[in-house]
Amino acid sequence: MGEVAPLQRGFDLPVSQMISGPYPVVMSNGVGGWHSKYAVKGPGVVTGRSGTIGGLQYIEGDFWPHNTSLWVTSFNSNEPKFIYWLYSSLNLERFGSGSGVPTLNRNDVHDQLIGVPCNIAEQRRIGAFFDRLDSLITLHQRKYDGCTLSPIFLERCTLCRKTSLRNRCFATTTPSG
Repeated sequence: MGEVAPLQRGFDLPVSQMISGPYPVVMSNGVGGWHSKYAVKGPGVVTGRSGTIGGLQYIEGDFWPHNTSLWVTSFNSNEPKFIYWLYSSLNLERFGSGSGVPTLNRNDVHDQLIGVPCNIAEQRRIGAFFDRLDSLITLHQRKYDGCTLSPIFLERCTLCRKTSLRNRCFATTTPSG
């Protein structure tokens, strides 16, 4: 993995030196602030290094990877979105070490043997497929979360207990029908 898309520790930026601006400061658990300067030109892939491990972020534009994160220093002619999904598939949490505060050692990740399609068009198709799938999952999760608060949803779930095919469950529809 280290030859495909190596990781590097982010840059120090104490909160007292953060000057409000347009660039996201990506920390171990996501965007933790905004700064007037960037340290890395986007797009970028960032994950938690210390504290929160495995919460990958794909950043479209320029950004500042904080020292609590690891960021991909080079995509080595690979498609950035493909690399994002590739890192997502590695289950980075399993590499966590340290007592008290989980820490991710990039060398442990770099040693992983992986297969990567050489064709950039294929990498783009794979990245786009997982983007669409992730969007669809998010859409259905939001729909489900909204339905669980609805009395109509709960009533329809009760209908699911009936065995007749005529009374099959319509709980996956929106509350309005």
